[in-house]
Amino acid sequence: MTPLSTATDLLFMILTDGNLVAWDAKNGKELWRFQTGVAGSSGVISYEVDGEQYIAVLAAGTSIPYNPEEGGILWAFKLGGNALYKDA
Repeated sequence: MTPLSTATDLLFMILTDGNLVAWDAKNGKELWRFQTGVAGSSGVISYEVDGEQYIAVLAAGTSIPYNPEEGGILWAFKLGGNALYKDA
């Protein structure tokens, strides 16, 4: 689990239970949580496209019990976005 902190005082980390979590880096308050379906296998990254900031994480399992047989998923989220996730 490798945390990522942003210049806007957000702290992101994917947990071994598959939850990608965002906290306020100043006070530790949890702001957002998303279940990726599998443990994170890398740290969270941040990038920018056309002036919009995104975060991304690869959820592909680890050597602990949360290991997918079919492979992993790359999740990406726009900061300040408001789209709702719908399972297909």
